[in-house]
Amino acid sequence: MPKPVRADPDVEEEIGAGVAWYEQQRTGLGREFFDEVRAAVLSLTVPGPECRPALGVPVELGVRRKLLRRFPYVVVFIEFPTAVHIVAVAHAHRRPGYWKDRT
Repeated sequence: MPKPVRADPDVEEEIGAGVAWYEQQRTGLGREFFDEVRAAVLSLTVPGPECRPALGVPVELGVRRKLLRRFPYVVVFIEFPTAVHIVAVAHAHRRPGYWKDRT
């Protein structure tokens, strides 16, 4: 059975901002971004080798990241025995590490 996924309250806003920006670039691109984020989050219940430790955070905290394939975003998360907690959905190059205080 897949683990439940929980998210920091700011994650919804981050996803919404990304959707809005991509939608302004081209109609439908915001939806494509949302779909890719959703697929990445769903895949976290069964982490694979593409999930790496988050940069700039002590490894012992267990914070990891999953890169999106098409968009320059990363899903930052912590896997607990009973759930996966999404810390951030962050642009890979803007404001690096702004989410660290959420860990």
